[in-house]
Amino acid sequence: MTRSVTLSLGLTLCCFVSGAFAQETLKCKSESYRYRKCPVDTRGGVTLKEQLSRAACRLNETWGYDRDGIWVDRGCQAEFTVGGRRSDSGATTPGNRWIAACERAIRTEVQKDFGRSASIVFDSADTTRESNRRERISGEAVVQENRRSTPIRYECLIDSNQGRVLRADFLRDADASSPDPGTSECDRFPILFRNDDFEGQKMVLEADVQDLHRRNFGDRASSICVPRGWEVVLYEDTRFRGEKLTLRGPHTIADLKRDRPAGRNWGDRISSVEVQRVSVSQAACRQTPVLYEHDGFKGRQLPIQASIADLRRYNFGDRISSICVPRGWTLLFYEDRNYRGDVLEMRGEAVINNLEKDRPNGKDWGDRIDSVKVQRRR
Repeated sequence: MTRSVTLSLGLTLCCFVSGAFAQETLKCKSESYRYRKCPVDTRGGVTLKEQLSRAACRLNETWGYDRDGIWVDRGCQAEFTVGGRRSDSGATTPGNRWIAACERAIRTEVQKDFGRSASIVFDSADTTRESNRRERISGEAVVQENRRSTPIRYECLIDSNQGRVLRADFLRDADASSPDPGTSECDRFPILFRNDDFEGQKMVLEADVQDLHRRNFGDRASSICVPRGWEVVLYEDTRFRGEKLTLRGPHTIADLKRDRPAGRNWGDRISSVEVQRVSVSQAACRQTPVLYEHDGFKGRQLPIQASIADLRRYNFGDRISSICVPRGWTLLFYEDRNYRGDVLEMRGEAVINNLEKDRPNGKDWGDRIDSVKVQRRR
């Protein structure tokens, strides 16, 4: 379980732009394929300027950054550009101000879900005018928490006159929300690993185990992966007693000791485990209603927190095949724009896996929804 970590820098800094977030170039190298952290102020963003190594430099795989600096691993050596989001004078264009306001709002929402220690790397953003005074900003980002990276998609609605964020939503990317633990088995069942980084002897968890010592795994687990649709409760003592840690998939922990899930060292401290499948409604959405382009809660996703008179503006008009509505929400779906035509009411907690085949209200609703109204939320 011992991991060699080199923190010496060997970096070059060159500041060449003045302003609120001055632009800098920085070289950070993973020597001998070891992990290295290069401290630098990353509030202005980080981009890879030039790869210097033969080993691949892939964002959130062999390099990344958080509030404390840039990290590289597995031989990645590169030159990075740090900062530069603002102009030389520190002034910003209206579009940049809206994006910055959206990022602040999304960061707040992310930390509510992931915890205040989580950092977020914003990758891209697009601005679309909704009306004379409203702008919609959508983009992608990566949440980093303890060395675990979770891709998300986010969206904000901005009052362009006041620069105020009217709505800020994010959704975990269903296709890439957990790192690959190096085994296809984790697509089907949770797995405990003897060593960190999902290596060594493994134990597939298909049912509860009240005493891992009898399976030669008591106090010997160092990493874990939990696939989508499963929930795992880890216990410090046998027979499901003592301190416990609950993980809902998709979730991976590469090092139960160093990553300190829930603020605690769980390395080699697990003696029993409970596992259960999570219902589709729980797995599909937990806090916000979500519309899906394809049946089975697949394809593009659109979180809904406010009424939308024309889903075509979001490229979702007549393109919805499955829906998830969590507890406390009531949504009205209309066949035509501006809340006209036949209506389908859904009160959470409710899911429809296939709007065509499931025929809610006795009708085929697949790819036939053009507007949606959020009636109430308790």
